Amino acid sequence: MKPVFLVPTDAKPPSDELHELFVRHLEWCRRRYEELLLGRDTFAIADGGMPLVLSGAHAAAWYLDSPGQGSKPRCSSCSRTIASIV
Repeated sequence: MKPVFLVPTDAKPPSDELHELFVRHLEWCRRRYEELLLGRDTFAIADGGMPLVLSGAHAAAWYLDSPGQGSKPRCSSCSRTIASIV
C-alpha cells in the first residue's frame, strides 16, 4: 500500500510532522489488523513508507461535493487521469 496525500489547490501541503504521524498511524493500523486476524494476514506499506504528495487540480470544496467526497471520478477524463497515476 502506498500512502497518499491529495492536496487541494486551496490547501497547504502536509508538514514533515504530519507525514511522520500518518506513517506511525498506518503502522499501528497494520499491526492491529494483523492482531485482529490472529497473525494470519495484514497489509504491507510500500518501501520508503513516506506518503506520496499529489497536488490536486481543484479546491477542497470540489472534492467534498463530488461523489464519494473525491474518491469517485466525476467524468471520464478524470478517471483516465486517476488511472495514469495508479
